[in-house]
Amino acid sequence: MDQSGGHRAHWRVTVDSTGLWLNGAWKTRHVPWEQLRSVRRNREGAAEIRMDDGSTWRLTGMGAPRIE
Repeated sequence: MDQSGGHRAHWRVTVDSTGLWLNGAWKTRHVPWEQLRSVRRNREGAAEIRMDDGSTWRLTGMGAPRIE
């Protein structure tokens, strides 16, 4: 996992009993539940994943947020 954080575009996120699976064009990353602090979607539609070590991943290309 990228400790410095950063932006990732066009990832598919899958959730199972072991944690989050982030599937990109050339890589698959696994984030165990024990390392996950929070996942939030911002106003731009990106998902911000915060880890227990303080790093943050920002997943762009997740589509437009729902209008409520």
